[in-house]
Amino acid sequence: MYKDSIVTLDNGFEMYILDDMEFASRRFILGSPVDTAKDEINEEELVLKEVVQEDGTDKFISIDKPEEADSFLKLMLMKIRNEE
Repeated sequence: MYKDSIVTLDNGFEMYILDDMEFASRRFILGSPVDTAKDEINEEELVLKEVVQEDGTDKFISIDKPEEADSFLKLMLMKIRNEE
């Protein structure tokens, strides 16, 4: 889907996508902030977003419930660990 690519969110925030996942008919991406102008990546910060369809295009939205975001982050990290 988006793995190993750079996406720009609506607010101009850029993310390098480390992995993506589908679970329970929902799609998620896990990434790190990047600054393409400076060729820098913040390897210490992880960002989890849900991918939703809006007007025929993918939108990256925050997960409002912290406990839900934590659960999906744990699933994502387990997926990454199992792929190694």
